[in-house]
Amino acid sequence: MATLITSGYETIEPAPIPCDCVLRSLAEGLPEYSPSPPAPDYSHTPHGGEMSLQHASGPGFRFRNPMQTYTEHLGKGSLTLRGQEPGTRVPWYGRGETISGFITTDSPERVTTICMHVEGKLSISLGDGQLKVVTLVDCPMNLYRKGSPGSSGVCPAQLDFTFSLPRTYESQGKRYPLPPSFYEYSQENPYMNIRSWYRIRVTTIKAPKTVLGWEKIEQ
Repeated sequence: MATLITSGYETIEPAPIPCDCVLRSLAEGLPEYSPSPPAPDYSHTPHGGEMSLQHASGPGFRFRNPMQTYTEHLGKGSLTLRGQEPGTRVPWYGRGETISGFITTDSPERVTTICMHVEGKLSISLGDGQLKVVTLVDCPMNLYRKGSPGSSGVCPAQLDFTFSLPRTYESQGKRYPLPPSFYEYSQENPYMNIRSWYRIRVTTIKAPKTVLGWEKIEQ
């Protein structure tokens, strides 16, 4: 029996609830379900015929344009880093970011070895002669060595490289976030300071122009 509900001056009678047979009949009348096709593989960059309508970056994300570069001249060669903003005086990277670029050199036919070393140090001076140095990053890379397996005769005029910075470093058995470059000192004692720095060192070894048997080293 339906119950009457009185609200103010109006009397409302609730709609009757359909029985199970009615619900079953409605369900049988629905079209058959067909699973949706699987979602396409994720890609950070659009495929052919696709375009990005809008891009939302997460917190702390900084977009890098690979067409924008920073170049440091090294003697008669150069080191170029991709993804640097125009007018950058000092290259910058964040934790876990990828350093990519290339090295060029003159007289590649004389080059016997090209090595690159990505370094990072944290030095703490206590002002009483005590100095503590912690290694943050230490990654030597041999980009070219004449006569080594896989090397193709003459050194290429341009050598590409890619290296990913770590997110953390280890000290005394514990891991800590990789610190930024900085320098702090005590105004009371200038010999008490702490410094964090990073650098990329490139070493090029060339065969001598003469027959004296020495090798020329450029850094």
